[in-house]
This record gives sequence, structure tokens and C-alpha cells, in this order.
Amino acid sequence: MITRTVTPTRIQLKTLTRRLKIAERGHKMLKDKYEEMIKIFALKLKETLKLRLKVEREFVPLMQEFLSCRSNLSNSELSRAFDWAKCFSIRFDTKNLLNIDMPFVTITKNESQTKDINQSKILPDFLVQKVQNFVPVLCKLAKSEREIKLLSIDIERTKRRVNALSENLIPSLIRDIKYIKLKLEENDRASQVRLLKYKNLK
Repeated sequence: MITRTVTPTRIQLKTLTRRLKIAERGHKMLKDKYEEMIKIFALKLKETLKLRLKVEREFVPLMQEFLSCRSNLSNSELSRAFDWAKCFSIRFDTKNLLNIDMPFVTITKNESQTKDINQSKILPDFLVQKVQNFVPVLCKLAKSEREIKLLSIDIERTKRRVNALSENLIPSLIRDIKYIKLKLEENDRASQVRLLKYKNLK
């Protein structure tokens, strides 16, 4: 038998009824958010898988070409060969999506720096161009994978909150409201019986 800890009064009934409305409204909002996040997660996952396949397809040939060029370079030339990274300015920021701080990456290319590197001729032009085209794709993949991780964490958290409301709090409030209503009706009937007995005694 469940022991009730609520006080069966009209004030308590009003308080619990208000809490139930808030809980039901919060449950609906969280459930809508959960469903929306699932949709976004599915789209992001599809996009990330495409990006990962593209990166894996381009990375191996690029490394093979770089290693074949590396054998002809001295140590000083090899260190200068990575100057292509100076062509890029990468800025990391965040944007809000369903109350989640998603990563936002801005990549800008310095054209004057690119010309200087191309003129140095340490690496072949076609290889420098390939690397410069590969870097934005790699950054986009890193951003997408981070978004998926953040979404999966928040989806799990939201799911726990939805379940806590639907399986614990809301049923508990409904039971307590029903219990108080029954008790109040019982008290009203007892009062009416006492009143009738009092009138009969007169």
C-alpha cells in the first residue's frame, strides 16, 4: 500500500493542478525538441558520412604524392613545404541551435600568401592546389563530427528528461490530485452526514 505524504486540502489541490499543467506543457516542449533533434541528427549523420568518404578517398593519394615529393627535398625545404598552411586563416566560433552551442568555422584564404608559396616552387603547383582544396573539406568534416557528438549528448539528456516527466512526475501528480479529490469528496460527505444528524437531533 502506497503511503500518501500530500495534505488533502483545496490549496494543495490547486498547487498540484498548476504543477501538472506546467509539467505537461514542459513535457510537450521537450518531446517536440527531442523529435526535432532526431531529424537534425539524421541529416547531419548523412552529411558527415559523405564528407568522411570524400576525405578518406582524397587523403591517401594526397599523402602518396606528398611522400614522393618529400624524397627530393632537403630538411630546410621540407620545413618550408608546410608554408601552405599560412594561406589559411581559420576562425572558430559557436552558433545556437536548439539551445546547443554548435561549432561554427570560418575559413578565409590569403591570396597574396598563396602567390608567394606558389612562386617558391618547393612543392608542385598541382600538389599545393590539392592540399589547399583539401583543408576546407577536412575542417568541415571535423565541424560535422563535433556537431553529431554534441547532438547525441543533448538527445540522450532530453530523452531522460522526457521519460522522467512522462513516467515519474506526471503520473505521480495525477495520482496525488486524484487522492486529494477523493479525500475532499469523502470529507464533504462526512460533513453532510454530520449536518443531517445535527438537524435530526433538533
